[in-house]
Parts: sequence; C-alpha cells; structure tokens
Amino acid sequence: MPARHPTGTVVLVPSVLSRRRDPRVSVLLLDDDDVRAHLDAPTAVRAVRAALLAAHHGDLEAPPRVRAGLGDGDLVVTAGHLPSRQLFGFRSYDTFVGAEQLVAVWSTADGRLRAVVHGAELGPRRTGAIGAVAVDAAARPGPVRTALVGAGPQAWTQLWALCAVREVTEAVVVARHHERAVAFARRAADELGVAARAVTSARGGHRRRTRSRRAENGGRGGCQAQYRPAMDDEDGYFGKSVAATYDESSAEMFAADAVDPAVEVLTRLADRGRALELGIGTGRIALPLAGRGVPVHGIDMSRAMVARMRAKPGGDGIGVTIGDFATTRVDGTFSVAYLVFNTIMNLTSQQAQVACFRNVAAHLEPGGCFVIEVMVPELRKLPPGQNAVPFHVSPTRWAFDVYDVATQAMSSNYVDVVDGHGTYESIPFRYVWPAELDLMAQLAGLRLRERWDGWAGAPFTSESHRHVSVWEKPAGEGG
Repeated sequence: MPARHPTGTVVLVPSVLSRRRDPRVSVLLLDDDDVRAHLDAPTAVRAVRAALLAAHHGDLEAPPRVRAGLGDGDLVVTAGHLPSRQLFGFRSYDTFVGAEQLVAVWSTADGRLRAVVHGAELGPRRTGAIGAVAVDAAARPGPVRTALVGAGPQAWTQLWALCAVREVTEAVVVARHHERAVAFARRAADELGVAARAVTSARGGHRRRTRSRRAENGGRGGCQAQYRPAMDDEDGYFGKSVAATYDESSAEMFAADAVDPAVEVLTRLADRGRALELGIGTGRIALPLAGRGVPVHGIDMSRAMVARMRAKPGGDGIGVTIGDFATTRVDGTFSVAYLVFNTIMNLTSQQAQVACFRNVAAHLEPGGCFVIEVMVPELRKLPPGQNAVPFHVSPTRWAFDVYDVATQAMSSNYVDVVDGHGTYESIPFRYVWPAELDLMAQLAGLRLRERWDGWAGAPFTSESHRHVSVWEKPAGEGG
C-alpha cells in the first residue's frame, strides 16, 4: 500500500516486502510484481504531472542521459534531483542484452538510500503516464478516440494511463503481427473496459499533407511510428476536419506543375485502358486523369475525402470502393494502378505493404503496370545518437519526423501553439527502400520496368530524394 516518508514523498510499500524486510534497513527493494500490484494509472499520472510542473517551475534538475559504450551496446544512465522533496536518484539500463532496469533514490537530507526498483515494469508505466498528461493538456476537452501503432508493453501502458485522464470511447490498434493487435484489443476490452478493435493498416491522409509541409520549407524526412492521441471521426486520420482543408493545406501539390507530369505518365501507361488509384482521396490525380479520357476507379478508406472529391466537377463520374487498399478487391482488371505522394508509407507494416503489391498484381491485366511515387528515407540527416529530423520550425508550429531504424517505423509529429493553446498529434508510417519495393514486386510476380527521380523522367541516383517506380506484370500471366 502507499506509505509516506518523512520527506513527504509517496512511495509504494508492498505488504509482503514490509514483512520480510529487516526493520533496521530503511531501503525499499521493489520488483515488477510490486510495481504491478501497487502502481496504478492515477498514481503514475499524478506523479508525472507533478514532476513536469516541477520542471516548469525550475524545481526539477534532469540533465541529458549519459551513455557508456560497452562494446556491443551501451550502459545508459539518467539522473534527477528534486530539491523540494530532498530526493535525487538515477535510472540505468542497457542496450545490448535487455537486462533489468535499475532505479535508485537517495535522500539529500541524510544521504541514505531510500528505494531501489529493479525490473522492466516501471519504465513503460512512467512513459505511458507522460503520454497521458500530454493528451490531457493538449487534446480537446471530453472523451477521446485513440489509435495505437504497436501492441507491446509500451502501447499498453499508453492506453492504460490515458484511461486515467480521459474517457476512451474507442481504441484502434495496428501491429506488425496482426494476431498481437487482436490480443491487445481483447485485453483492452477485458481489463480496461475500452471498446477496441484491431486493424491491418494505420493508413491516414497526413502522409500526403506532411509531404506538402516539407515542400514549403525545402525539406523532406522520415519518421517512427508511435501513438496518436485522438482521431477526428469515423474516418480516422482521413477525418472530416482533414478533408475540409486538405486541398488548401497541400495547395502546391495541386498546382499544374505537380499534377500534369504525373497525369501525362499515367495516361501513357494506361494506353486507353482502365486505371486504379489506391488512396484516391480528394481526386488530385484521378480527376485530371479522367479528364484525359482514362476510366478511373479508386479505393479509399475515408468517406470524408471521397465526399470532397464528389463535390468537384466530374467527381460523381469516378467509381470508388471504400476499403483498405492493401486488401480490398474491385471488379475487373486494369492497365495501370498507381499509389502516389508517399501513400505507400501509410501501410505501417511490411506485411501490409507486401499485401498491397499482391492485391495490385491481382487487379492488373497482363502487361499492366504498377506505379509508386515515394520519398527516399533520409537517414543521412540523422546525427549520431538522435532519431528525429525537424522539417518545420516557426513561432506557432514545430514539426519533426522520428525514425526507428531497426523496424523502419516512423511518425510525423506536430506541435502547434495558437493563442496560448497547444495541440499535439503524431501520425504513423513505415518508410521503405527502393530495393525493398523491388523485392515486394517480385513476390507479387511483377518486375521493375522504370525508375526515375520524379515524373519528368530524370535519372534516379544515390542523391535522389524521391523516386517514381514502374513495375510491370509480365504478358501472358492471368489475374
């Protein structure tokens, strides 16, 4: 049960530990079982909120972490000092064998060691509580819907802590292994009472929007998948609020010099046949392509984005199937299928990206082509020891991409402050290399035909920041 030290700091004292502890020893030794039994979400959130406020008021000293190289990995130490509570301590963990973490706390009043926590449970609970405090401060008031990328311990504690500050009306989870997402959703319903569902894709409209922000500032980037506090509505990342302003926020990508070269290439590849657009959105490419006389059909998850296209001249003449473009089938075959503006990265697992290639191959007629336009991951921009690349900095917006180079997970993150009110969102993606796309194409029975640095057909080189790639389904093969 919680107990209060003379310093005023709340600590967790398991009853079994208090019985076995030598009364002459004042140190609390806690393990994962103790943490699970006594550190609930409200307590974790209160502690983290207090620490963040202390840092804001200058009462918490927490210098950058220190790494000691040990051959195959590092021993990492983080330290902190809370003068008002007369406490200081450190946390230590490794990066090579996954050993138990160690947290130790001392009193500045008498120099005595007060508590030691060992194991793997405390860290994720602390990080989850940090996320919950951020959501509570930045998200609009009231209940939230949330999406999580990943189904591991950290994803669980994010949702666990969020439930302590907001009513969660729905949780959507996606993971590289779908069965883990299913198990996560079941656990969330059973233990947290949250209506949760597993999906196969975290596809969202912001990848295209993110690219437009980079273009405005002469930059590009990659990311790491994490957690988005709340989605706008039933269309998730492609919600009504995004659809309402999408064309305006991506205005330079709707300009003739951005659209016309793409439409020219796709018209030539269609060769009087049908075209299939994956992620048709508001019709940026589909409408002018249809205007060239190419019959276009689209697949998209977002009814809101499609409704925006329908409201435009010619929009009602384009057929659209609502669904996940990695798996959704439509009638007939096509001369060309295309996936532009980095949208392949909205599929946040390699499994989903491979499924997309196979789905396209099944729709192509023999000799048909699959076209992808996507950025080249910018890992060379990452300084040693860092995983973030900023692509927009202004007095009211800070935007940055985060990479996990081990998993190719990524996220685009936005912090906006307007009139003293701050908002934060994180949108997940998975970056993919050109050679990896070629292998996915081979698995689907396609072969590389062309690769350019952009729609104008410039040569693709090691210095290229993006590529337009064309794979062909060999003639004589059925669907």
